[in-house]
Amino acid sequence: MRISTPLLCAVLATAALAADSDPWIVPTPEGAELLLAMEKSGHSYTVSGEKTAWDGANGPERAEVPLGNDERDGLAKAHELATKGDHDAAVKAADELIAKNAANWEAHLVRAVSLHAKAADADALAALRTSLIGNRRRPEAWKLLDEVAAAMSKKVARPKLDLRGWVREKAKDETEVGSVFVKDADFPWTYYAAARAVYRWEGRFTRDFPASKSYAFTFKEQMFAMCVLAAEADAQRAQGKANPDDLKRVIAEKKARTLTEFTFFAAWPEPLSAKSEPGLDALRPRLEKYFDEKVLARR
Repeated sequence: MRISTPLLCAVLATAALAADSDPWIVPTPEGAELLLAMEKSGHSYTVSGEKTAWDGANGPERAEVPLGNDERDGLAKAHELATKGDHDAAVKAADELIAKNAANWEAHLVRAVSLHAKAADADALAALRTSLIGNRRRPEAWKLLDEVAAAMSKKVARPKLDLRGWVREKAKDETEVGSVFVKDADFPWTYYAAARAVYRWEGRFTRDFPASKSYAFTFKEQMFAMCVLAAEADAQRAQGKANPDDLKRVIAEKKARTLTEFTFFAAWPEPLSAKSEPGLDALRPRLEKYFDEKVLARR
């Protein structure tokens, strides 16, 4: 039988990680309680420990945000102008697209390409910042950022966390909750995966997004799981158990109060959604600050 609402609320309200002024850092249950919620659920879970991560755990390296036909045609024109070396016209074409849709992240990238070609690297950097915050799954944008940063005597330290836990739908009402489990110190990744599964199927997604007709991945889900991961890694540290480097980084970001920003850039396991999630727009100034202070560094 599916876990009862009162018990589920009690589990999810257990504060293993105290919430602070960051609305994305939420109180989380202990990992064992997550597994208990799964055990009592009517949903079917398969918990597995593997030697290597599922190859889809980190999500795709590239993602395209859907655009209308007019926008695609406008982008093709801007790309063509940039390729021909008519960078003033390319920037103008990109600006026209952005004026119509500020979330046309590809137009910001085209703008950055031509600005860099014109040696206007401070402006190119600003365009790339906007583009990558909008769509961090654009390898060409990261490559161009390396070039622009070098021209400005900076280097790029792209945040990256290889996710060693995952949730995968296997069949109707059957979910694989998998993680890399080679030694005892890998328990936090099991709990990370369990947190995503519990968020998805045990009522929290429905509570946070009551208007949604069906489940969809959200940054709230990822932050819930990352808060669990950070808390469990910190508990291991307190117990004297050695954490691997990836968990040390998570703990460091939590201590620096930048776990949200780090997660946004480094640990987003699902494709982008076409519509921005509530709250992400308000997060943008923090992401820009993190980008300028952590992603970029002096050589």
